[in-house]
Amino acid sequence: MHTLSNFSRIAEREYALSAGQINLLYYDLPKDFHDEYRSYEAPRLCTILEGLNL
Repeated sequence: MHTLSNFSRIAEREYALSAGQINLLYYDLPKDFHDEYRSYEAPRLCTILEGLNL
C-alpha cells in the first residue's frame, strides 16, 4: 500500500486500495502537519494510530 503524506485528492484516487465499495488509504503525515480534509463523494471513517498528547 502506498503511503500518502498530504490530503491530495488526486493521490487518494490514484493510490486507494479498493475493497468493494470501500477505499483504504494510509497517511503518514509530517510532524506539525496542518491542513483541512474534505470528503466529496461519501462519508469517511478515520482512525488515528498515533498522535500528540496535549
